[in-house]
Amino acid sequence: MSFDRKMLVREAFTILDKTNDGFILVNDIMQAYDFSQHPNVAAGKSSPEEVAEEMLHTFEQGGDIDGKVTWAEFLDYYKGISAAIEDDTYFELMMRNAWHISGGEGAAANTSNRRVLVIHSDGSEEVVELKNDIGLNVRKRQDVLAKLRLQGVQDIANFKI
Repeated sequence: MSFDRKMLVREAFTILDKTNDGFILVNDIMQAYDFSQHPNVAAGKSSPEEVAEEMLHTFEQGGDIDGKVTWAEFLDYYKGISAAIEDDTYFELMMRNAWHISGGEGAAANTSNRRVLVIHSDGSEEVVELKNDIGLNVRKRQDVLAKLRLQGVQDIANFKI
């Protein structure tokens, strides 16, 4: 796997490791995703925690299945995927969109992050990408507003999702 691909995989791992302890745990996944709309949860077949555990086990293939995904296990999983994708641009797009990693250029530019229409107090408007928005609850206006401010967006009178 090329260095650039490893760096994208590392960025995805860092996004998921919400506690920065070097492991991805069920709680980390639960902070990143809302599993309430998963078909098995909606049908009452599984709890959100069970679905999160299933997701974690995906990355532990060939590793120690202990509910803690290490960097090595995460990288190993993506080495398998990387081997099947010849085009670096497509791999980058896939990683950026899957894990809501902002950036990329041309065909590799992220298209999955939410964009919002920001209305400034002078009446001007701009469309702003919510960078690295995985786990952001856009139904909570104060969370979106905080994210925009963290990104340096100033003079926000209102915004529309």
